[in-house]
Amino acid sequence: MGGSQPFMYNAEWRNDARFPATTFDPKAVTRASWEPKPRKPPPTGPLISFDRHPDAHMVISHRNNPYLPLGQRMKKWIKGLRNVQFLIRVLEINAAIGSLVLLILITNIDEATGWIMRISPGVAIAQCSYAIYHLSRNASGRTPGSSAAYHVFAATSDLVFISLYAFGAFSTHKNAQTWATRLSDQEIMKYFVPAVYYMTIGAGGLHFISLLISLWLGMMFRRISLMPPDMNPLEDHLTARPFHKRSKSSITTGSSLEGGNRLSTTISLPDGAASEPWAHRPIFQTGCINLLPATIREIRLIHLLKNNVQRHDHRSLAAIPPFLLQMPNH
Repeated sequence: MGGSQPFMYNAEWRNDARFPATTFDPKAVTRASWEPKPRKPPPTGPLISFDRHPDAHMVISHRNNPYLPLGQRMKKWIKGLRNVQFLIRVLEINAAIGSLVLLILITNIDEATGWIMRISPGVAIAQCSYAIYHLSRNASGRTPGSSAAYHVFAATSDLVFISLYAFGAFSTHKNAQTWATRLSDQEIMKYFVPAVYYMTIGAGGLHFISLLISLWLGMMFRRISLMPPDMNPLEDHLTARPFHKRSKSSITTGSSLEGGNRLSTTISLPDGAASEPWAHRPIFQTGCINLLPATIREIRLIHLLKNNVQRHDHRSLAAIPPFLLQMPNH
């Protein structure tokens, strides 16, 4: 037993088919990143891209715009009629206050007629007060839909007040002989009755004018509310083209190029500066020559300046450095 060799385990060889050989390559990923990207295959289906932004599509010129733009004239009409209606509302509230005070001082009126004639001016005062508040603001202070709704309400209330004032004027004309006053002097009734009569007629006429204006303004604001926000003529910050702010250097360059004949006359030098050599000036002694213009646009401007000076004013050649005069013209 002692003469036999002990059992030794032998590992499987790596070149066996069951264990394929692998080599470690740390730069495989780097080399893969250097590979050119494969080209996209040309589209074979319908040429429609759902991933493209809608603003990138071509705008068809012959397409009809469903919204008719409102110009500056319409904006002026809207603002002007709002101011006119503001003045009319002020007159209406004064007429309503006067009618209410006179009807309070008058007695012997039929109960139902008296309540109708006294309540109507009171409600008109409240409606005109809110109208003055609304019209005192800018036309763009509220949304177009809200303004349209208000003008529809104002037109409806004006229609109601017209009928109530017409009833009051008819009652005054028919039953004013039996009326009296709370004051001791009854002779003033000959002034009170015509005042109430003509005041109700005038207030009704003002409400009729307000009715027409409210209908038109309500229609315009409704039309604006249906339009895109950038087509609102009352919003100048949305519809106006922004002013291009240019720097002072670009403005100077543009003015110099436009008025080339003035270049020879705009050079102003202090006394003795034209005769002073360029080599002795501080800008060339301190090494600030690097601050001279280096762009092609500014070099062209220098050539233009030189040519204009040579053409119009030979005495101003001293204002140009000698090395600029020696630059070739392109």
